[in-house]
Amino acid sequence: MQRTVSRKQKLKEKKQREQKKLEEKKRQEKKPVLEKHLFGLTHLSKREINAYMKSFMTGKTDLTKTITLSSAKDKQNEKSKNFLLTFVSKLPIKNDMKQSYLKSLKVPRADIAVIRTKLRNYVIKQPMPTKEKKRIVDQLLGLK
Repeated sequence: MQRTVSRKQKLKEKKQREQKKLEEKKRQEKKPVLEKHLFGLTHLSKREINAYMKSFMTGKTDLTKTITLSSAKDKQNEKSKNFLLTFVSKLPIKNDMKQSYLKSLKVPRADIAVIRTKLRNYVIKQPMPTKEKKRIVDQLLGLK
């Protein structure tokens, strides 16, 4: 009795392993399609691309869902970059720092979160009225 149960269990486990291998093979075949799509999106950072690839390869999301999410994130990042470009040009900071931030924003695959954090920290260190600092920092934090 116990032997038949263990045989059934072993067969079931073997079937599950084969199913996993098959799914892994399918994901490997679809990987170039996803890579081409992700590297075509210029507003995604390398970190975000790696996260989408990892999510797809581990089986957490399927191809269509990953493509949809990454396209939406790319559009969101584009809007954020455009906002930051206009925002930085209006900031009351040194011109060389403005140019540095604008240059870093115009680079493809720039990580907006890192740039926004550096910009916020720079603004906080600047000698200006507290109310103005608070307004600028709130605008930066409100950006997603």
